[in-house]
Amino acid sequence: MDFTWPASFQASSRLMIFNESVAGWSVALERGVRDFNRLMEASQLKLRYEITTHRSAANVFVRTAGPDKVANPLHGETDYPQKVIGDATPFSTICLRDRPQVLGWIRDPVKKDRQQVWRTPGDAALSVVVAHELLHACGLEAHCDGDVFAEELVAECGYRSADDRLRNKASGMPFPPLFLTPDTKARLRTIWP
Repeated sequence: MDFTWPASFQASSRLMIFNESVAGWSVALERGVRDFNRLMEASQLKLRYEITTHRSAANVFVRTAGPDKVANPLHGETDYPQKVIGDATPFSTICLRDRPQVLGWIRDPVKKDRQQVWRTPGDAALSVVVAHELLHACGLEAHCDGDVFAEELVAECGYRSADDRLRNKASGMPFPPLFLTPDTKARLRTIWP
């Protein structure tokens, strides 16, 4: 069941993010927030995220964690907005893998062949992970197989990390660019009127 943030947040249509993660996610977080906001604007949805440097102003906290918390090397985990008692501010926490990895190909210049190796994915692929987790943080729970909010997004490695993408396993659609189905948009309009 989707979570509805309190009316005061809905009125501002804004959630504030505080980045507690390691530096490797900083660029992807900024790009993911920017791409998410552009997607919301293009979809005529009011919700926006902003990154803040003031922890006390944040509603969404982004952290990194090891494989004990985030098993898949390229996915994140989001604790849904916490329902709190009294006047306390609700918040959500996104955990991203501290050392994200994809299985990609590299060319061996000496042997003139290709080898598969684990490597760090590019910021484009990481920003898709961020955008997916931002959808959870704003209150969406059940996945949608037709868009970036799919349960299974699989890595599609390019020859360079900058060419890496994630692909929706069900529909085959590559990301970026981000895309939402009418169903996901309708759910967002319900919880962020």
